[in-house]
Amino acid sequence: MKDLSSEDLLKLCRTNLSTFFSPATEAFEGTRKLAGLDRQAGSTVRGTWNL
Repeated sequence: MKDLSSEDLLKLCRTNLSTFFSPATEAFEGTRKLAGLDRQAGSTVRGTWNL
């Protein structure tokens, strides 16, 4: 087995972090958008009740 240089090891770590954080960021953004839609729907319902 080939020993990894420090540069190769650093590239591997960056790739692994990118692979992890990319879906995590997408999930966070999706949750944030969903919360915004929920808040918007709630204010719409409250607005129709006040009529």
